[in-house]
Amino acid sequence: MKISLASASLLILAGLAPIRLSAQEQPRQCSPGDGVASAGSTICWNYPQARSVYISGIGVFPPVGAVNVNPATQTVYTVIVESQAIFSGTVVVHGGASRSGRIDLTTLESEYLSPLRGRARGTSYTTFLERVLTTLQSEMRASIDAEFELPRGTYVFVTHPRAIDSGEQRNRSFRVSYAVLVDRPSAGSADIVFSVRARIEFRRRSEETWYRASCCEIHHPIVDGLMRRLQNAVPPRERRN
Repeated sequence: MKISLASASLLILAGLAPIRLSAQEQPRQCSPGDGVASAGSTICWNYPQARSVYISGIGVFPPVGAVNVNPATQTVYTVIVESQAIFSGTVVVHGGASRSGRIDLTTLESEYLSPLRGRARGTSYTTFLERVLTTLQSEMRASIDAEFELPRGTYVFVTHPRAIDSGEQRNRSFRVSYAVLVDRPSAGSADIVFSVRARIEFRRRSEETWYRASCCEIHHPIVDGLMRRLQNAVPPRERRN
C-alpha cells in the first residue's frame, strides 16, 4: 500500500496569497527511519511550532506524530494544521478503488436545505472539527460520506443517508443526509462560524425510488437538532502520543 501526496497550501489569515509548502513540509508516508512499525500505511507529520493537527475522519493530534490508516478504498485524507495561521494539505492513500467523496458548492446549496448558522466559542478550529466528527459518528451513528475543504477555505462534512422517523406519514419512508460547513476563523476571531444543512428524501412503501423533499417544515427541526448538539457538545480532549 503506497501513499502519494497531493498539493498543500498555506493560507495566511491576514489575507496574503496562499503559500505552497515544500515537499519536506507536507504530511507524508512514514519511512523505516521513523521507527514506526505498521501493517498498513502510516501518515507522519512534523509541525513543532503548530498547536494541533486535524486529520479527516480520524481526529485531532499533537503537532508532531504519526497515525496508522488502512482504508479499503483509495482515500484522500485532508490534514489541517493550526498555528498562528491555518494551512492544509492532502494525502492520498491507495487502498483499492478510488473514492473522491467531493460535492461542489452548487450541489450543497441547492440540495441541502434549511441552513442554520451558529457560532462555537472557546474552542480551537481543529478541536471543533473533531467535535463535528465525534457528534456525527459517535453520537448520531452517522457514516461520513465526504470530508473535504472547499477552495474558499470552508471545511465540509457530508453524511451518508440514514433512516429517520416518518412520524404520522405511515405510508412513506424518510432518510436524511447532513452537511456541516465550518468556516476558517478570521484573524483575531475567537469564534468558529459554521452552518448545518440537510437533504431529506422520501419514498412510498411500495416503491424503490427516492424523491428529494423540498418542504422546509420537514427540514427545520432536523437541522435544528444537529445545530443544538454541536453548540452544546463538550470539546473532546486532544490526543497525546
